[in-house]
Amino acid sequence: MDQNTETKSVFQFKQFKIYQDDNVMKVNTDAILLASWCEIKSDGRAIDIGTGTGVIALILAQKNKKLIIDAIDIDENAFLQASENFQKNELGKNITPHHCSFQQFSRTNKAIYDVIVTNPPFFSDGPVSINKKKANFRHDITLQRAELLEGVSKLLSEQGSFQMILPYEEGLKCISMAENVGLYLNKCTRVYSKKEKKTERLLMKFSKVKKQQPDYNTLIIMSENGKEYSREYKELTKELYLFL
Repeated sequence: MDQNTETKSVFQFKQFKIYQDDNVMKVNTDAILLASWCEIKSDGRAIDIGTGTGVIALILAQKNKKLIIDAIDIDENAFLQASENFQKNELGKNITPHHCSFQQFSRTNKAIYDVIVTNPPFFSDGPVSINKKKANFRHDITLQRAELLEGVSKLLSEQGSFQMILPYEEGLKCISMAENVGLYLNKCTRVYSKKEKKTERLLMKFSKVKKQQPDYNTLIIMSENGKEYSREYKELTKELYLFL
């Protein structure tokens, strides 16, 4: 292990580990939720937009070891961190990191993808942090939502899926915007931290094929006593967490 690696925190999963430092958005519940929930039906090609530490790409690789994955991040620190994680984990052998914007990638890339995933910036409006990196994590400054959806529509195969997570209100806006570029909601999971709480996140799966009625369901993360994860969350993430 090199000297730089020793200064980083490590998040250990069952089949891989994530090295992370303070300059990159750390492993979080949203990323794990999305990657665990994501459906992969073919060996094909996938994109992880805004890969950060690379955790989503590595979880996708764990789900399907034949999947060819392009992991994109405009932030240099994130690109370097993800590259390190792909190199240090056997699951990273089919993952290629790209240091570029998604706008640039979608303009120049000629490949068509079967799965596109993203845990994007949260808020499309509202006050912006004076900390540039924090602002980029929380607001769609470097990638506007419309640009994201247009790029996805261009790169997604006719039978492919685009899967993402957003806060509830932002998710509702995105569903409407997606239809404008020919992406239709096929599946949606409403995520609650606890049973009595309001919907906090939407896990959404889009495709170019319009379903007459999307599949809706719910996921509660914590058990009723609030001291442990719910049975359904444990089931969703049992192949990842060491304690499950």
